[in-house]
Amino acid sequence: MICKFKKISNIFILISLIVLILPVFAKNKFAEVFNFDNVKTEYKQEKKSSSIINKAKLKIVFISNVNLFVDSNTHSILNIIPDLVNIPFDEANFTNEPFFMVLNEQAKQFISKKLIGYPEQNSKILYEHSQLLLQEAVRELLVSLKDDTIDMVIFAGNQVYSSEQYPSFQEIVQELIKYKVSFYEFYGENELKGTKDLSKILKDKFYLLKTKNTNIIILDNIHASPVPEMLPYEATEEYLWLQQVLSQLNTEEPGSDLIVVSYQKLDKRTKRFLKQFGNLNLKVLVNSKSGEFSITKDGDLTELSNPSLSWYPCSYGVLLRDDSGIYSFELRKIGLAEMQELAKIRLTNTK
Repeated sequence: MICKFKKISNIFILISLIVLILPVFAKNKFAEVFNFDNVKTEYKQEKKSSSIINKAKLKIVFISNVNLFVDSNTHSILNIIPDLVNIPFDEANFTNEPFFMVLNEQAKQFISKKLIGYPEQNSKILYEHSQLLLQEAVRELLVSLKDDTIDMVIFAGNQVYSSEQYPSFQEIVQELIKYKVSFYEFYGENELKGTKDLSKILKDKFYLLKTKNTNIIILDNIHASPVPEMLPYEATEEYLWLQQVLSQLNTEEPGSDLIVVSYQKLDKRTKRFLKQFGNLNLKVLVNSKSGEFSITKDGDLTELSNPSLSWYPCSYGVLLRDDSGIYSFELRKIGLAEMQELAKIRLTNTK
């Protein structure tokens, strides 16, 4: 009887161990998960937050610094001044040509700004493989729909090497639309380079997204802070819009979560401004310019720097909220082992 009891006890212990171990092995080897409750707090002072906890599951994917480069024929002065095609001149040294010398300084600056050089061959960025990396990222997202829904995908700046590559970017991400995955995007510095004007395509530089009692605000801070230093004299369109939106949400949607996404890291003045609206749960700040992943905490507020898709470790970020209202961030490395190895070598050689 005692032996039988011991045998049953040993079987129970074995089953318990298997249950504990299986979830660990089930995680994709290309994923790294960061639970916000376990992240070291940068400042000692804790932020007072609303007692309301948002329990709806949330999944937002952030892809940035794709640096898509696919067209080798756009970096030419002939694309800016087509009439020159029938005139013999040295395009490599066009600044010495008579037609350029007679231009005023404003015209010279305009042409020089529009001409974008070829990517550096020995850069840490995998320009020549950027199309493959983006296609694989989109494919992985679509495959993941079998197991879970995606609330939205946000392309957070520098989708392309320069504006000429934008049509190629659009062609690739159209696959998301076929599977009814909502995606949004905003400017990075690269979208402002080149001869193609994207202002008619990317009309909104700052805007509000809403899903599952959560507000996601996209801000434009490429050249200036969203909250000017000298108020009200320097009040911008973006600042007035942000003030109006936050005031309205603070009154009409108390307890809702707030996520703010920007190209550059938000300055202290803007952070202080956001925290003034105490009825909102300011949860996460996301920025993308550096391309290097980092995560810090200021009380209940978490600040993320999204990774680059086109340099090691070629990755995108997934912001998750579980049904307990707890946020986490998953660093998803592109599942192309050879590309990852090449990116690693590039990064090592450029240091």
